[in-house]
Amino acid sequence: NCRLLIEPTGNDYYAINTMPFAIGYSITTTCNNYTYNTAFAIPDNNTAYSVRAINVPTTAAISDVNLRVNLNHTYVSDLQVALVNPSASNQITVFNRSCTNNDNMNVLFDDQGSAMVCASPINGTYLPAQPLSVYNGMNPQGNWLIGIRDLGAADTGTVNSYTLTVCSQNFTELAVACGTVTSIWNGSSWSNGVPGKNTAAQINGNYNTAVHGNLLCCSLTITNGNTVTIANATNITIVNDLTVNAGGTLDVANTGSLVMVNNAGTVTNNGTTLIRKTTAPFDRFDYTFWASPVVNTTIGGALSAWQQTNIFKLNAANFRDDNNDSHDDNGDAWIFTPQTEAMQPGLGYAAMANTSGVFPRQENVVFSGRVNNGIVNVPVALSQDNAKSNDDFNLIGNPYPSAIYANDFITANAGVISGTLYFWTHVGNLTGSAYSPDDFAYYNLSGGTATSATGTGNTSQPTGYIASGQGFEVDASVNGNVVFNNSMRSAAYSNANFYKMADSPMPQKDRLWLNMTAEDGIFSQQLVGFFPEASAGVDYGYDGEYTKTNTSATFYSMIGDGKYKIQGRSAFSEADSVPLGFSSEFEKVYTISLAAAEGALEDQQVYLEDLQLQQMHNLKASAYSFTTPAGTFNDRFVLRFSNQIMGHSDLESAANAVTVYGNEGVVVKSATATIKKVMVYDVLGRMLVQRENLSANEVALPSVR
Repeated sequence: NCRLLIEPTGNDYYAINTMPFAIGYSITTTCNNYTYNTAFAIPDNNTAYSVRAINVPTTAAISDVNLRVNLNHTYVSDLQVALVNPSASNQITVFNRSCTNNDNMNVLFDDQGSAMVCASPINGTYLPAQPLSVYNGMNPQGNWLIGIRDLGAADTGTVNSYTLTVCSQNFTELAVACGTVTSIWNGSSWSNGVPGKNTAAQINGNYNTAVHGNLLCCSLTITNGNTVTIANATNITIVNDLTVNAGGTLDVANTGSLVMVNNAGTVTNNGTTLIRKTTAPFDRFDYTFWASPVVNTTIGGALSAWQQTNIFKLNAANFRDDNNDSHDDNGDAWIFTPQTEAMQPGLGYAAMANTSGVFPRQENVVFSGRVNNGIVNVPVALSQDNAKSNDDFNLIGNPYPSAIYANDFITANAGVISGTLYFWTHVGNLTGSAYSPDDFAYYNLSGGTATSATGTGNTSQPTGYIASGQGFEVDASVNGNVVFNNSMRSAAYSNANFYKMADSPMPQKDRLWLNMTAEDGIFSQQLVGFFPEASAGVDYGYDGEYTKTNTSATFYSMIGDGKYKIQGRSAFSEADSVPLGFSSEFEKVYTISLAAAEGALEDQQVYLEDLQLQQMHNLKASAYSFTTPAGTFNDRFVLRFSNQIMGHSDLESAANAVTVYGNEGVVVKSATATIKKVMVYDVLGRMLVQRENLSANEVALPSVR
């Protein structure tokens, strides 16, 4: 809203408008009426309100609220009418015992009305007893409550109807042609003010965002002899077109962001554009997943300093894994890419750094050329094994010189991919000629899982911001195309690496992370989250199936017979329970711990039930250690949020009927049933004694002391 002052020069008189108006926007007001028209009697001489509800489905912010009250009643001065909004934050008295000795009313209560004129009946548009403007700006959605009460005796009446009117304003920005306003940078100042989203910016002097600040403009032109530097943790956002003239330079630092808004924006690069990226730390023989943020650069142009014999792209259509070791059986899925091959936008490449030198270390890579912008379609393919739904991995990557939000990418590609993204972290070391599939971090709409508690590389959980140049894998659901577009980009997203969070805190969600570890560095993490949009079944984007195998230990939750590294369930309930599974290649002592909890789970007790040992352990109090033989165990543990298990009264009664006692050995005695088998474990879950094929009410175990 604006005010306009007009003051003639040399004159003491001036004028100022009394009504608000908008500059650069058109405003439309929409009003909807919602009526309750079931007549009801008003209880006589009663201090309690008789309440009726009117449901409003819209969500647009309120700009005005009116209420029409139509009733028949002698002596309306006996009556009070009140209105309460859906959030119950404000109760307004609309009519408060006015107009002595007058009967009946059909009144529209409106803040723009006049003072009430009493008559029999009372008709018109009048001011409410308290202003209805208190509701302006609120969300109107939900049940509005209208209450009426008769505080006098002897006179009775009936409410015929209520009509609630809710108005909202829609603001539409008026189109302004880019270039109508131009501001030129001379190296120290702007000729026409700091540019905005409707201003064309022209650079006639060096500009560095670290010194001169972030920049927003409708178009950007860099002229001959001038350089624009986008420093680390800074950004430039261009609504439409980017032009780098001959002799001009655009230089984007590792964590700097160049964001373009319109998919149809054009990029002209007759000068020099450089996108600089720095890897996470890695060890000798590690691979890094890359994607190019520029058009038509070659493998040699960007990765010439890397191990030229070890740069590959992935052809999922050639992949087949009949022995379930997570590797292609005949080795033709990973295709060598020569130095002369152009890097395709949105396609991922696996590159090994030069194996000489000191490790661990980081490498710097420079991509040179016209930046990618707008819609990018990338083909994805199914594997050769149509019987498997979780081996159709395709290597793709962020095609832009800015970060993208993974949630937007997942949502835009429903039906094409499984909904979970896989990031290679190169945390583990090369074993023989194979890499551990445990080095993949998972991410979907529920959140992300880490790959290690410590080590080289990225060890924390992905948080959903995928940096420029970052490659990642998706599991294809069909032969088709995944799509990238500019709506996935924002200057607010951190362009550090895909593990780093945005500068503002991530919204808290109801979720927790569980770790299973062993002393020799074995680490496996899973995520369980609770969301109103999800269910106890398999939901796209919320459930991430455990697809990588051939690892020494795995830890996951169960949905039916399926194993899930990430599981999203319906809104949290303390009565919920989640079956957990694990596998181990060796007999070993493991520890299960609560890595983190947020949202409703931050203050909620979290229990691990060991069905084998019939123990309930509070993970908020401490971690839980157990011993297991080698194998897969999907029915030993249950995640719970209460230590009261429903429906176990019979089991508890039977347990109370069994006694264990003794000094020289142990005696097990049953008072109600025949003992068929006895197994004794120590506190770490190791079996000490097993006696089977029994038929007695008492069993002595002298070796157990």
